[in-house]
Amino acid sequence: MISAIKKYQAKNGKITHSAPREFIAKNEQKWNGEFNPQMYKIFLFREVFNHIKAGTLNLKFSDKYKSIDDYLISYNRWISDKKELMERANINQMSEMENVLLILKENMKPV
Repeated sequence: MISAIKKYQAKNGKITHSAPREFIAKNEQKWNGEFNPQMYKIFLFREVFNHIKAGTLNLKFSDKYKSIDDYLISYNRWISDKKELMERANINQMSEMENVLLILKENMKPV
């Protein structure tokens, strides 16, 4: 998938016979004897969409389709700013595991 996207970008959207086809299902590669660039684009865009939706392809500058790691606080920042981050999230009472367990037990009691 990545090689097809990179080749598409490198050629500025011009599709040639040498375009990667591994991502296209064998039953869809019926070009009726001739390579069809428009059909190739349809298959490429559909696969890109499916991969973005599934989370297997992420967009670097998107707020909606980032890798899950991009949303997380880095380990180093967590270690250096844990107290401030917990205060900002209003979860100071959860700084000690014993307190967290007590809060969870209290919240899980049947009503």
